[in-house]
Amino acid sequence: MSPNDVVEFVKRETAKIADEYNRTRQRVTEDPGTAGDQTEENWAGVLRRWLPSYYKVVTKGRILSIGGIAGPQLDVVVLSPAYPEALVESKLYPAGGVIAAFECKTTLRSCHLKKFFENCIEIRKLSGSKTGTPVKELRPNIFYGLLAHSNEWTAPYMTIENAINALDKEVVTRPIDMPDFFCVADAGTCASLTSTSRPSWLRLTSTIGSCMPRRRRWRTRK
Repeated sequence: MSPNDVVEFVKRETAKIADEYNRTRQRVTEDPGTAGDQTEENWAGVLRRWLPSYYKVVTKGRILSIGGIAGPQLDVVVLSPAYPEALVESKLYPAGGVIAAFECKTTLRSCHLKKFFENCIEIRKLSGSKTGTPVKELRPNIFYGLLAHSNEWTAPYMTIENAINALDKEVVTRPIDMPDFFCVADAGTCASLTSTSRPSWLRLTSTIGSCMPRRRRWRTRK
């Protein structure tokens, strides 16, 4: 398969998402609930087509912590290949069986962003965290992202990036609490990156020492 083939596949998928958005937008005023359900199914369909077939992709559900606490409502959930088939329809998914979770928006608006960040922090608490090494402390157990067909801004590229950076400073207190992925189909994508570095005082006094985590940064690509 040539690189050009991959580009064509992505272009066709993007066009399909745009067509679905136009159809869904026409139904929003008539039946907002049905339009929202269709948005979730559209994104679930994208994941089913592009992820390996052994992942189970479901819509609407909540993540359940080991202590039995249920998190916020999620739109699309990707389950582990080992997740029991008998429990797929329960809509309460134990955190240990969840690979990724997404919120979906037909049209992304500024009022959605802060709640998205707050929900991410709740999901991190439900899924637990590990300690001992930078990798354990910086790598979340559940990949968490936001998927949207379109947005309300006339200049979305910089507006969304600025909003993400502002909420990073306002809401996020631990690097692991930063959302992992952010996609607006007609604007671009952002992926959270994590790196480590030694503090300056350690570099001056020793060549051996533990790494200190940096805050996650967003890299935006159209």
